[in-house]
Amino acid sequence: MENFTYEVKPKNMDQFRISKSDLKKKEDDIDKLYLKEHIRINGKNIETYGEIKKYLKKIKHIEKLEDYLEENDYVYLYNWLQFKLMGKIY
Repeated sequence: MENFTYEVKPKNMDQFRISKSDLKKKEDDIDKLYLKEHIRINGKNIETYGEIKKYLKKIKHIEKLEDYLEENDYVYLYNWLQFKLMGKIY
C-alpha cells in the first residue's frame, strides 16, 4: 500500500466577500419588494418591506404582526430584526 499524504489547498475566500456598498444595494432592493398581504399601522397602509422595517424596534413588535403577515414575510422580517438587534449587542 502506498503512503498517501493529504495536502490542504489554501482557500481563497475573497470570492465570497460582499462589499458594504453591494450589501447596501441588495438591502435597498429587498426594501422595495411588496408584502404579500398589505397591512395598516397607525392609519398608514404598509405595502413594502422598507416601510414596515421603520416600525420594528423589538422582537415583540414583529410577533404582534405574526397573524397579519404571510409566513414568508414574517420569517424574513423576524430574521432581519434578530440580526439587526444582535449587531447592536456585539
